[in-house]
Amino acid sequence: MFKKHIEYLRDNPQQRWFKRKIWGWGWVPVTWQGWLTTLAYAALASFLALMREESIAGDPDSGSNFLVLGLPFILLTAAFVSIAYWKGERPAWQWGLQSGENRAGRTESGTRYTFPMTTISPWINFNGNAEEAFTFYKSVFGGEFTNMVRFKDVAGPELPVAEDDADKLMQIVLPISGSNALIGNDVPAFMGAVSENENRSKIRVLVESKEEAERICNGLSAGGQVEVPLGESAWGTCFSMFRDKYGIEWVVESSAARPAEA
Repeated sequence: MFKKHIEYLRDNPQQRWFKRKIWGWGWVPVTWQGWLTTLAYAALASFLALMREESIAGDPDSGSNFLVLGLPFILLTAAFVSIAYWKGERPAWQWGLQSGENRAGRTESGTRYTFPMTTISPWINFNGNAEEAFTFYKSVFGGEFTNMVRFKDVAGPELPVAEDDADKLMQIVLPISGSNALIGNDVPAFMGAVSENENRSKIRVLVESKEEAERICNGLSAGGQVEVPLGESAWGTCFSMFRDKYGIEWVVESSAARPAEA
């Protein structure tokens, strides 16, 4: 049970600050921002409680104690709950993981769902305007970018980057509800411009383990062309890119940083 709970908390593709509790109602902080917010709330609430004790001790009959100390606590709690709603999953009452589920939760409407073990996301190529396009998509879908890597961020002796490509995006990710995400990148000049009408996208498969990544890579790339062998990406995942024998371009990624050793 404990292992499944940890897996549930780690399954956070949107990098939300809080995940819903699986025991009862409320949230659990799962990122450093969530923990910092929670600790700040606890510290301020403790400070207000101490102030209240000192105020009551000094003037126990004062009717202003609630306005001076109770009201700030209510406002502080309201602010914390608002942040949790804004940066976290929607809370819902539940009691433990359901049978056979590693990841339990509810949709925005309250219907129970499970996070899939494997997710597929569109990955789109752009001619240098990926950031502009994704800023537009963000204005439509909402959310925050969870990854933005420029070519200059990974430039080095083994990966020289042309000056014109330095500020182009190697990867940008916009989570869109649940486990879905829209992913894109700019095509560097040496690869030529992509057609606006065809061959603009890849299919990304995100899996849990490096072994599963290897299995899928080996299966889908059979008879095709491997463009990037399975290995560690610049953003810390186990990553491979290839075209299958039908010309479809695939990206396979796992949160495990390195492929399994032979």
